[in-house]
Amino acid sequence: MDEVHRIAEESGHAEVAQIQIGHMLTNAPPDPGGLWIHKAVVDILNRRDANDIRSEFTIELFNRRGIFNFTNGQEERELAMQNRERAEALDAEGFSRFAAAMREFAKDYDKQAEQQEKWTPYQD
Repeated sequence: MDEVHRIAEESGHAEVAQIQIGHMLTNAPPDPGGLWIHKAVVDILNRRDANDIRSEFTIELFNRRGIFNFTNGQEERELAMQNRERAEALDAEGFSRFAAAMREFAKDYDKQAEQQEKWTPYQD
Protein backbone atom coordinates (compact mmCIF):
# COMPACT_ATOMS: atom_id res chain seq x y z
CA MET A 1 0.00 0.00 0.00
CA ASP A 2 2.86 2.36 0.71
CA GLU A 3 4.18 1.83 -2.83
CA VAL A 4 0.73 2.31 -4.37
CA HIS A 5 0.28 5.49 -2.38
CA ARG A 6 3.69 6.79 -3.45
CA ILE A 7 3.09 6.07 -7.15
CA ALA A 8 -0.42 7.55 -7.06
CA GLU A 9 0.85 10.71 -5.36
CA GLU A 10 3.67 11.11 -7.89
CA SER A 11 1.33 10.66 -10.84
CA GLY A 12 -1.35 12.96 -9.43
CA HIS A 13 -3.87 10.15 -9.02
CA ALA A 14 -3.96 9.78 -5.24
CA GLU A 15 -7.64 10.65 -4.88
CA VAL A 16 -8.89 8.35 -7.61
CA ALA A 17 -6.58 5.59 -6.39
CA GLN A 18 -8.11 5.74 -2.92
CA ILE A 19 -11.60 5.59 -4.40
CA GLN A 20 -10.75 2.56 -6.49
CA ILE A 21 -8.93 0.80 -3.66
CA GLY A 22 -11.87 1.30 -1.31
CA HIS A 23 -14.29 -0.09 -3.88
CA MET A 24 -12.05 -3.02 -4.80
CA LEU A 25 -11.51 -4.09 -1.19
CA THR A 26 -15.22 -4.90 -0.85
CA ASN A 27 -14.40 -8.05 -2.84
CA ALA A 28 -12.17 -9.43 -0.09
CA PRO A 29 -12.92 -12.95 1.08
CA PRO A 30 -13.53 -13.85 4.73
CA ASP A 31 -10.48 -14.40 6.88
CA PRO A 32 -9.52 -18.07 7.41
CA GLY A 33 -9.60 -17.34 11.16
CA GLY A 34 -13.33 -16.58 11.03
CA LEU A 35 -13.48 -12.79 10.70
CA TRP A 36 -16.02 -11.65 8.09
CA ILE A 37 -13.24 -10.01 6.02
CA HIS A 38 -9.63 -11.04 5.45
CA LYS A 39 -7.26 -9.52 7.98
CA ALA A 40 -4.80 -8.46 5.29
CA VAL A 41 -7.53 -6.20 3.92
CA VAL A 42 -8.51 -5.04 7.41
CA ASP A 43 -4.89 -4.00 7.97
CA ILE A 44 -5.25 -1.63 5.00
CA LEU A 45 -8.66 -0.32 6.04
CA ASN A 46 -7.58 0.23 9.62
CA ARG A 47 -4.56 2.35 8.78
CA ARG A 48 -4.48 5.83 10.27
CA ASP A 49 -4.18 7.41 6.81
CA ALA A 50 -7.02 5.35 5.24
CA ASN A 51 -10.05 7.56 6.03
CA ASP A 52 -10.87 8.04 2.35
CA ILE A 53 -10.40 4.35 1.58
CA ARG A 54 -12.71 3.41 4.47
CA SER A 55 -15.29 5.90 3.26
CA GLU A 56 -15.18 4.53 -0.28
CA PHE A 57 -15.39 0.99 1.07
CA THR A 58 -18.68 1.74 2.85
CA ILE A 59 -20.01 3.67 -0.15
CA GLU A 60 -19.38 0.64 -2.33
CA LEU A 61 -21.02 -1.65 0.24
CA PHE A 62 -24.10 0.59 0.08
CA ASN A 63 -24.07 0.68 -3.72
CA ARG A 64 -23.87 -3.10 -3.93
CA ARG A 65 -27.26 -3.32 -2.33
CA GLY A 66 -28.68 -2.14 -5.62
CA ILE A 67 -32.37 -1.44 -6.09
CA PHE A 68 -34.57 -2.24 -3.12
CA ASN A 69 -38.24 -2.09 -2.24
CA PHE A 70 -40.06 -0.28 0.51
CA THR A 71 -40.00 -2.47 3.63
CA ASN A 72 -41.07 0.08 6.24
CA GLY A 73 -37.46 0.07 7.45
CA GLN A 74 -37.24 -3.67 8.16
CA GLU A 75 -34.41 -4.42 5.72
CA GLU A 76 -32.53 -1.33 6.81
CA ARG A 77 -32.74 -2.38 10.47
CA GLU A 78 -31.37 -5.81 9.54
CA LEU A 79 -28.51 -4.25 7.58
CA ALA A 80 -27.76 -1.89 10.46
CA MET A 81 -27.60 -4.82 12.87
CA GLN A 82 -25.40 -6.83 10.50
CA ASN A 83 -22.95 -3.95 10.17
CA ARG A 84 -22.89 -3.31 13.94
CA GLU A 85 -22.01 -6.99 14.39
CA ARG A 86 -19.24 -6.59 11.83
CA ALA A 87 -17.97 -3.56 13.75
CA GLU A 88 -17.99 -5.50 17.02
CA ALA A 89 -16.01 -8.32 15.41
CA LEU A 90 -13.45 -5.79 14.15
CA ASP A 91 -13.21 -4.18 17.58
CA ALA A 92 -12.66 -7.59 19.18
CA GLU A 93 -9.66 -8.04 16.89
CA GLY A 94 -8.27 -4.58 17.70
CA PHE A 95 -9.23 -2.82 14.45
CA SER A 96 -10.84 0.22 16.04
CA ARG A 97 -10.65 2.70 13.13
CA PHE A 98 -12.32 0.36 10.68
CA ALA A 99 -14.82 -0.68 13.37
CA ALA A 100 -15.79 2.97 13.86
CA ALA A 101 -16.40 3.36 10.11
CA MET A 102 -18.62 0.28 10.09
CA ARG A 103 -20.56 1.64 13.07
CA GLU A 104 -21.18 4.89 11.20
CA PHE A 105 -22.30 2.86 8.20
CA ALA A 106 -24.77 1.02 10.45
CA LYS A 107 -26.07 4.36 11.74
CA ASP A 108 -26.80 5.41 8.16
CA TYR A 109 -29.04 2.37 7.78
CA ASP A 110 -30.72 3.21 11.09
CA LYS A 111 -31.49 6.70 9.75
CA GLN A 112 -32.91 5.24 6.55
CA ALA A 113 -35.08 2.87 8.58
CA GLU A 114 -36.44 5.79 10.61
CA GLN A 115 -37.23 7.69 7.42
CA GLN A 116 -39.05 4.72 5.92
CA GLU A 117 -41.03 4.16 9.11
CA LYS A 118 -42.34 7.73 8.88
CA TRP A 119 -43.23 7.51 5.22
CA THR A 120 -45.84 5.51 3.41
CA PRO A 121 -45.56 4.81 -0.31
CA TYR A 122 -49.26 5.62 -0.71
CA GLN A 123 -49.00 9.26 0.38
CA ASP A 124 -49.58 12.11 -2.05
